[in-house]
Amino acid sequence: RQPSYRRLLGAIGPDVIGFQEVYDQSAERVEATVEGELGLADTWNWAKEGRDLVLGSRFPIVDTHAIPGYDDYESGAFLLDSEDALGSRMIVINMHPPCCNYPANEDQPSSDAQRQRVVDGVVAFIRQVKNGEGPFGVPSETPIVVLGDMNFVGSAQQPRTLRTGEIVNTDDFGPSAAPDWDGTALLDTNPRQAHAPMHTTWIDAGSSFPPGRLDYAFVTDSVLDIAHEFVLHTPVLPDDALRRHDLQAGDTNTASDHLPVVIDVRTP
Repeated sequence: RQPSYRRLLGAIGPDVIGFQEVYDQSAERVEATVEGELGLADTWNWAKEGRDLVLGSRFPIVDTHAIPGYDDYESGAFLLDSEDALGSRMIVINMHPPCCNYPANEDQPSSDAQRQRVVDGVVAFIRQVKNGEGPFGVPSETPIVVLGDMNFVGSAQQPRTLRTGEIVNTDDFGPSAAPDWDGTALLDTNPRQAHAPMHTTWIDAGSSFPPGRLDYAFVTDSVLDIAHEFVLHTPVLPDDALRRHDLQAGDTNTASDHLPVVIDVRTP
């Protein structure tokens, strides 16, 4: 898969990468692979939080924090020194709530209930940050980006909670609170595929499940504008676009069942 990843990273030219499902490798191992076999510059910074959440950044990673959710499904908060690009630091929250639609049993709650606790935990963390109580101690209006493989395949409450701040498990995570600095909801960027009118981000031809939108990116749009946004699905790109960006038609299918979700942010 490495040649496909190399071409994808070369075409996208990222400044920050949020990886999920990196279970058995450390941040140092990811760094060695990405800056070696995959060709990114060795000046990048890497950190891991939770079971499987790795963040890479060409900006310094100032601090990290594990956000409690359900059991060991923690989310990862990463504070980046993005002063040169945005004029301020930035918080990136990387998430990977539980998958699927398993019902509750005597050992654990349903998948929906587990996911809800994970998103409740992230909203509670953002509320603490806004109240000056979080671990990072950032000033008001620090940009926040929330991204990841969200596995939103059940109740619509989970994406609603992330967007609006409506916490369900208030006994454990405290009161609801609008997550943007101006007291409004986050912006669900919802990019579509380049050269296709589709918003799906997960495609597995060998699965019994149809393609779906599992991967999201939310931003505090009171302090961030979206300059560009797209989902990259190389099979739908015309030949001239593939040649122009040194891509091959099968690259995204070879690399992963999840497609790259790309957003460019800037301050207003």
